[in-house]
Amino acid sequence: GLVLEAEREYREALQADAQSALAHAGLASVRERDGEPSAARQEAQASIGLKPNVPAYLVLARLDLASNEVAAAAGDVDAALKVDPANANAKGMRLAVEKRQNSQ
Repeated sequence: GLVLEAEREYREALQADAQSALAHAGLASVRERDGEPSAARQEAQASIGLKPNVPAYLVLARLDLASNEVAAAAGDVDAALKVDPANANAKGMRLAVEKRQNSQ
């Protein structure tokens, strides 16, 4: 139920401001959780196109890891850390990417 509520709120935010990078990032996260990787990637890229942000880059990193595109995931994490070097979620994702790189 919370995912549906989140989707509704992000859609309302986008109706109010179609240029909201964070609303696009939030919708990307909802799409990712719904198992819609193409739609999630599209929303994340739209978000980054408006304003680079950590949540959108992390959606892309998770999608890339799920597709075993480890190099792309590493690039997404690097981009997230350039936006916010102290972001704990981005640091955690970096560790996950490094673990995957070391296991290949």
